[in-house]
Amino acid sequence: MDKTIKKVVHDTVKGLHEIGLVDKVTMREFDALCMPKLKKMGPKEIKKSGIVKR
Repeated sequence: MDKTIKKVVHDTVKGLHEIGLVDKVTMREFDALCMPKLKKMGPKEIKKSGIVKR
């Protein structure tokens, strides 16, 4: 099984939203809970990481 529990639950809630059992606001809130945590980075860290390329 390749999917994580979080992904399976998210897909289920998304399906419930598509058939009208979960409203737009709840879906948006659920999406926000499933977003990965972001690491704060300063300019030097960003440059060092290679995220931004010129």
